[in-house]
Amino acid sequence: MVRWLLTLHMETDGSSTSGTFKIRNPVFYEEKEFIRIDKGLKFKIWGIRLIGEPLYLIVKYSDNVVDVETPTWIEIARIYLVSSGSLIHDKRRPIIVIEGRTGKEGVAFDWSQAEAKKSYVGLEVEFSDEEVE
Repeated sequence: MVRWLLTLHMETDGSSTSGTFKIRNPVFYEEKEFIRIDKGLKFKIWGIRLIGEPLYLIVKYSDNVVDVETPTWIEIARIYLVSSGSLIHDKRRPIIVIEGRTGKEGVAFDWSQAEAKKSYVGLEVEFSDEEVE
């Protein structure tokens, strides 16, 4: 059984009202713009923390991030921090589950703000080959 639990860290640049997050984690050698999901694995988001100024966190999915230069992304979720402060969203079950059926699937995260300001995102994620309980 494979199971990795990670916290992904992201932040807005403070100068743009929208963009694609750079994904950071100490396990990664460098920042990532998307995460590819290996064949047979599930990518599960268990918790979401939005901190700072108002923003939308946009979760995107692509079924092919390997064979194409520019993947086609589909928005699958949008979480809104309404006002300055923080929003913590977690459940006893995964909030979002994406299956790696071919090994070409990927997930990426965008932001959108009315005014360009600094905000931070933390995601508690799991990669596993087990069924969702």
